[in-house]
Amino acid sequence: MANLATLLGNHNQNPPPDGQPHHYHQPETLTRKIEGFIKLRPPTFEFSEDPLEADDWLREIEKKLDLTTCTDEECVTLATHQLTGTARAWWDSFSETHPDPTHIGWDEFTKAFREFYVPKEIMVHKAAEFRRLKQGQLRVQEYASVFTKMMRYAPDDTDSEEKRQYWFKLDLHRGIRQFLSSTDYSSLRQMINKAIAVERERLDYEDSTAFKKKPSDSSARPGPSQRPRNGLAPPMRVAQCPTTGYGQASHALTGPTYQRP
Repeated sequence: MANLATLLGNHNQNPPPDGQPHHYHQPETLTRKIEGFIKLRPPTFEFSEDPLEADDWLREIEKKLDLTTCTDEECVTLATHQLTGTARAWWDSFSETHPDPTHIGWDEFTKAFREFYVPKEIMVHKAAEFRRLKQGQLRVQEYASVFTKMMRYAPDDTDSEEKRQYWFKLDLHRGIRQFLSSTDYSSLRQMINKAIAVERERLDYEDSTAFKKKPSDSSARPGPSQRPRNGLAPPMRVAQCPTTGYGQASHALTGPTYQRP
């Protein structure tokens, strides 16, 4: 609240224009700007290891400020008022070492904020991570959500529909990718919807195939013991337990071999 109080104080110290009465309400106008901004419920920011969260905060603040009539410097004051914790400590240090802290413009603030919380080195690393992204064990919808978030780290690779579709299709499972390659899509969303449909059809087919292969109760029962023609006992064989590795003797022709758990 210190910056807001300072801003209000500076306006209070300014004399009213010539011909205006002493009850000139310039500070009141600024107060209404501040109250209007607070009513928009602007988010606060403290710290995040994900640079996109810091960038998202700044974008959201800009959207809120676009709805106000604040000047460039007033925007900086209102935005920095939403910084808390370590982010507030960063801003206090930045403004204290600034040669003219009362005249920090919006462009200067956003540049300094992004340099500190959205460093280029991390963005380069995240862009490389995006290029190595694979569907893996994810369903198409889950993979699409991760892809959509990660592609913000690689704007040069995703600045057109053609590029976005290329990277999305490249990282899909082979069967789905081959199916999508036979058709052109007008948008990434259309390709995602088709990939979801193809995956759903494949899963339904696999479920139905597995159901048909499931053995019945009668086929699972052991058959009658086979008696040797020569009257001798059948040869013995050793069944190895997959858990312990120890062998257990059993007759080779007396039905299924029961193994120790």
